[in-house]
This record gives sequence, C-alpha cells and structure tokens, in this order.
Amino acid sequence: MPDFMLYDITMQFLTSNEIYENVKEAVKKASENLKLASAWIRGRYFEELLEIVKHKNLELEVIIRASEARDFEITDEMVFKKIKEVGGKVYLCNRLHAKFLIVDDKEVILGSANYTESGLSDISVGNIEAGAYYSDDETQVKRAVEYFKSIKEYSYLLSEDLIGFALNPVRPRSFEFVLVGQADLNSYVEVKTQEGLIIGRVDSVFSYNTGFFANPFTSRDSDVLAPIEDFKKIFSKGEDQDWKKFAVYSYLNSKSSYVKIATAEVIGVLKGSKLEMPKKPFEVGAPVYKASRESLQEALKKNTSGYEMSIPVLIGKLKDTDVAVYLDAQEILKKHFLIVGTTGSGKSYFVKKKLIPGLLKSVNDLQIVIFDPHGEYYDEIGNKSESIELVKFEDILFPTYPEELSELIEESGFANLVKGNSNIVKDNNSMFA
Repeated sequence: MPDFMLYDITMQFLTSNEIYENVKEAVKKASENLKLASAWIRGRYFEELLEIVKHKNLELEVIIRASEARDFEITDEMVFKKIKEVGGKVYLCNRLHAKFLIVDDKEVILGSANYTESGLSDISVGNIEAGAYYSDDETQVKRAVEYFKSIKEYSYLLSEDLIGFALNPVRPRSFEFVLVGQADLNSYVEVKTQEGLIIGRVDSVFSYNTGFFANPFTSRDSDVLAPIEDFKKIFSKGEDQDWKKFAVYSYLNSKSSYVKIATAEVIGVLKGSKLEMPKKPFEVGAPVYKASRESLQEALKKNTSGYEMSIPVLIGKLKDTDVAVYLDAQEILKKHFLIVGTTGSGKSYFVKKKLIPGLLKSVNDLQIVIFDPHGEYYDEIGNKSESIELVKFEDILFPTYPEELSELIEESGFANLVKGNSNIVKDNNSMFA
C-alpha cells in the first residue's frame, strides 16, 4: 500500500467567476516575483496581468506546454512578445498539464483553468473551471515552489542562446538541426540530454526552400516535397531553357519558405568530471543552444582520455571567444606528438609564443632541447632566460643521416641525448623540438 500524507490546510475554494479576480488581486499585491505554469496562454486577461507586472517591475517565470501543433495554435506569438517586454522568462515543457500561480513564494492559486480567455472568464461565457487559493501554510507554499523548480528541470528555457531544434537524423557522432537563431561555421553548440551535456561543433550551414523539390538531407531516396503537378508543369512543358529558368525562379519566389539547416559534429558528452563520446543518439526535436562559456571551459580542461588535465598549460583562447584552451603537459611529455600545418598557418608561432613558454611556466625542472638551424627560436626566447644554454655547431652542411646527427650531438657534449634510455630522459621531464 502506498504511503498517504494528510495536511491541515486552510484553503479557499474558487469558482469560475472567482478565479481571475483572485489572481488579479494577488498579482497587484505582489512585490517580488511571479511563477506561472499553464499549458496554454493567450488573450486580454493575461495581457492585463502583464501590465501589472510591467508597472511593478516583478520577476516573472512562465512554463508553457509545447507538445503538439495545437499548443502553438492556442498560445499565440503575442504571448511571447508581451512576456519579453516585461523581462520575463519562458520555459517549454512537452508534458505540462498543471495550472498554478505562485506569488512572492507566499501565495498559491491553482486549479483547472488555463490562462486563456476561456479559462479565466465568467462561467456564463467561458469554461466551467474550479480552483483553490491558499497562503497561510508555509510548508505547502514551499512545496509548490519546489515543484515549480522541478518542472523547470523537465523544461527548456527560451533564450537568445536557443538557436535550433534537432532534426532527423540524430547520430551519436553528429546531428542536424533547423536554425531559428544564428550559428556560424565552427561555432559550438550544446544539447541537454539524459546522458549528459552534448557539446558539438557546427561544420555546415545551408539554406533550404520548403516549397521546392528536394529535402535538406543527403539521402538518395529523398521524397519530392513540392506537388508533383508543379514539377511536371515546369520541367515537362516545352524545351526552351530560358523559360525553364524563368519558371523555376518564379516558383521559388512564390514559395519563399526559406529555412536554414545546420549540421554539427559531436565533440563529446560531459558527464561530471569526464568528457566521452555519447553511447546513443538523443531525441529528435531536442533544443540546441549556443554552447555556454562554462560548458566549453569544462570540456577544454579535459585531456585526450576525457579526464581532468593533470598539468593544464594555457596555450590561447578559443576563436572568437574568451574561453581558455589548454594542453595537458603530462600527456605531452609522456608521448610523441606532432604539430602540422601548411606554410604560414602558425606552427612556429604556436611553439615559440605559446607552447614552450606555457610548459616552462607550468612544469618544474623541465628540460627542452631545440634544434634551431635558423636561430629563430633563440631570437624569440633563448636570450630572455638565464636557464637556457645556447650550443652552436660549426658552420657545416646539416647532417642528412641520423647517425651523422647523433655523432654531431655527442661531439657537442650531449651524448646523453642520443644514448637511448639515458637517466636524464628517464628521470626528468624532457621535450625535444
């Protein structure tokens, strides 16, 4: 048998005729904030409440249902404009059915009524609703506040950072989404999933006309989205190519329903202190946000194994952001690594200006050996530190065989660098460049 809890609560029962007047009076008395959950919202009664909110400068949070086409047929665009005008926040929840208002975290009005004209009107013209008002039980009001917070965890915040919604197909390593905001190539996005926070990088953006003859995906068995009669009308009538160009151009302009589609490569999923590849795709329709500074910073402090870096070395900032980028010195010094790029791409600049200074600053007792035929590294960093020793070879042609190079290094007094597992290599941090 389930456990039942019984509470002694003083409550005022509200009929259809009483709900709106009680709501309005409660909002008028508010001094701090309002929390509203209602599946559907629209109409003059809600706009009247927002006028009060606007003049009193109240903090407003609204949770609305976004589950099916009927939801956006009832909750119209004016609702979002008005909420935005008063600085309110809107959350979308695909399973919301609750209807209640919390005022200053002290009063609660709940019941069957949505915040629409039908829900808040007199019983003679609107829906037949019922509600309840209570404020004198701190424990129960607190439970309502906590419940509102828990509903937000199942919801998505409508914000400037919400830029799209995932489309078919969603794969563990990549996904596509329809853009309702701005996303540039190589920008970063995030998706909240049950597995964790997915971090992705936008690798393509393209425009698509929903009234034309192709779908936005690369599948070979794409459906023709425009009516087949229109297709035949343009491409089966006559042979004149100029006419066909004119017909297609006119058709596109008359069906100008343009959308933008973006694809993103998955970098990983943040799970606590680890970054790893997701094991399964997330749901189609999931909101896609611009990646926050915090989530990017968290991801970029993970090493190649997905764990927190042991010795993070600052090497710069992520392009077009102030997010710091690190390399794990412990990973670098224990393994071979190669820096590659085309001429002029910044390899030498990275090593001279970022990598070597960062390593010297972060790692104690580090020995770095640089073969510098052109003297560019010494000019940059060698004459700025007393701990750097300059060794000049004779003016000879640079050796072309490994054996000759080894012999030259030995003759210069650094035999330990070419003798295999020397003590200095085994026992100390060492890097060769």
